Amino acid sequence: MEDPDGEMAGPHPVRESLGLLSDLFELEQARIMAEELQNATQDALDDARFLLRLENLLDRTQGYVPHLESITRRLFEPLAAECIEALGFSPADIPVLLEAIRVSVQALFERRSEEEHTIDPDEVPGETDEERAAMLMSWVFFGLVNPTGNFDPDELSSATGIERSQVESFLETFTSEWRSQPTFRRPGDVNVFRRRPVLRGHPGRYSIPLPWSILHEVVPWFKTEVESRGLDELKSAYLRASGEAVEALVVEGLAYVFGSDRVFANVEYPVGGGNWAELDTLVTLGRHALILEAKSNALHDAYRRGDTERIGYHVTDLLDTPFGQTGRASRYLPGGGTRLRHRDTGQVFEIPPIDSVDRIAVSLERIDPLVLLGDQLLAEPPEPV
Repeated sequence: MEDPDGEMAGPHPVRESLGLLSDLFELEQARIMAEELQNATQDALDDARFLLRLENLLDRTQGYVPHLESITRRLFEPLAAECIEALGFSPADIPVLLEAIRVSVQALFERRSEEEHTIDPDEVPGETDEERAAMLMSWVFFGLVNPTGNFDPDELSSATGIERSQVESFLETFTSEWRSQPTFRRPGDVNVFRRRPVLRGHPGRYSIPLPWSILHEVVPWFKTEVESRGLDELKSAYLRASGEAVEALVVEGLAYVFGSDRVFANVEYPVGGGNWAELDTLVTLGRHALILEAKSNALHDAYRRGDTERIGYHVTDLLDTPFGQTGRASRYLPGGGTRLRHRDTGQVFEIPPIDSVDRIAVSLERIDPLVLLGDQLLAEPPEPV
């Protein structure tokens, strides 16, 4: 990222640059593998660290865009007023803003594609028809991200109905300046652009080469943003709201698949002495049941990069704790327990007898390496029930 007014590169330098970038990632992957082989042990945490480092290097996605849109809205809509006051905009509006940008880019693509057919091929640089065709396609695609700016806050505000001041706060918050990270040299280095992918163009104008990347990083971005600004009240409000949002999303997804009559949220079961223990979600499937515990805890960046101490913390938080919480219920139900009650209302009800259960821990953020090694990482691996 050097200068928005620099000369546009042709297809050959771009192709060469992409090849060199691919080589860099392959070398970084080889370096990680060499380090891990040198430090290899029989410890499952070491295996998890290795997988985490590779995932952090090679897979930067958190899920499918429609799912991420739904999660973003559910997480931040309850906090819209607080976010606007503290940040200048609501992250719940991010999907709307990104969709407006997508529509704008699509319209630009269609205009340039039509204009391409009006260009005299003899006036296009290149020694062969293939080279000239590549130059034309480069002209179409490279023009979709104008480093001098594709849009301004007024245009996005008009397209979305969101106040101009909020749109501008959104753009400024996610903007990375040109020449802002001269020390970024290796693929494994922290890349500011990963979480702030907006480019500042000419005064008042912006562009986003990869708009949807914001959705993939919005949760860790928000966590670091409120911490860096010292917004303790907003952080506390988010922690409360995120727990409720994750549980609601789990219930909605299960009800969509199995039917709402089989899904019970926020229920309790008797544990003796007049006491009751809670379950986040229970799904009855004939004489089989699913018991789910949802966790919204944020994952630390150091964990993503393979910090062993952080891995141990998150194993406890995301695996040991939820499976521990569902352990007693997994014995109560197959043991003949049919009596439950709603946590909010206290209403007691009965379910049909259950012979077997599956326990499921749900995390807000992706934890693929921990899932792959879950049976080795759990303090007490669950026995089949």
